[in-house]
Amino acid sequence: MPHLVFLELRKLMYRIPFMIVSIILMFIPVIGQAGAIILTSWCNAIDYTSYGYENNRYSLKVSRKNLTENKLLCISFGCTVWAALLIPFINLVMIPVAVAGGTMLWYEKLKPALPASGDDFPKGTAAGDIQHAPENRNPATTVTKSTETARK
Repeated sequence: MPHLVFLELRKLMYRIPFMIVSIILMFIPVIGQAGAIILTSWCNAIDYTSYGYENNRYSLKVSRKNLTENKLLCISFGCTVWAALLIPFINLVMIPVAVAGGTMLWYEKLKPALPASGDDFPKGTAAGDIQHAPENRNPATTVTKSTETARK
């Protein structure tokens, strides 16, 4: 639980410069408003896709790198969420829908490939210990490569 609190604080610290720039951009007619919408859309994409990264214990560094590699997709998702949040009564259900949509976006398009080194792996895993069998999710019954090697 404290891990998630610190992660949210780090996301907030990442977002503060975007907020300051958005406020400054609002003083520039037309171009400033478009820039503020793009920055807000980027922050929405980070917020609503972060659940997939957090649940699989990817670091904020990995998530930002992955989102940056798919910038147009993420900004269009964030802009769609932003526009839907402006509509009265739709905005009441939009946040749970955006969380579900961000999670689906992460799973279908943004899910990072497992790195070759153990540096960016989710905490508590090692390069040879990842098991990709979705039907075998019970940790007590999961057989990893290191366990198989120990048995031989």
